[in-house]
Amino acid sequence: MKIFRLKQWMKKLQQVKKNDTWKLVDLPEGKDVIGLKWIYKPKYKEDGTILKYKVRLVAKGYSQQPEINFNKTFAPVARMEIVRTVLALATQMEAPFINWMSNLPSLMENSNRKYMWNNLWATPSKKKKTKSYN
Repeated sequence: MKIFRLKQWMKKLQQVKKNDTWKLVDLPEGKDVIGLKWIYKPKYKEDGTILKYKVRLVAKGYSQQPEINFNKTFAPVARMEIVRTVLALATQMEAPFINWMSNLPSLMENSNRKYMWNNLWATPSKKKKTKSYN
């Protein structure tokens, strides 16, 4: 079981490296550090046995302090009716917008990396616990 999780962990690390998500640097003087942790969620087969683990590397955002680690937080949200209307119009007009939508997850990941996380300093967790997320 540990070997299985290790393989998933290595696969995720390779993805992170390939996407140039972060780089290892020395911590500048006076900068606070946000911790990181690995989250494992089991995916099950129909018979109930574990098929694989989904692995996520997450920042311990709860350790951030307002006005020190961040100034403003917001989550832009669109109503579902608007999203459906835009997609219906784009489909009807055969717009190249649909091709762009297929790359949306990686585009969002890249925009987060470029615009939101430029000054985030993180360090891996010292604890070796694994937890599941829902």
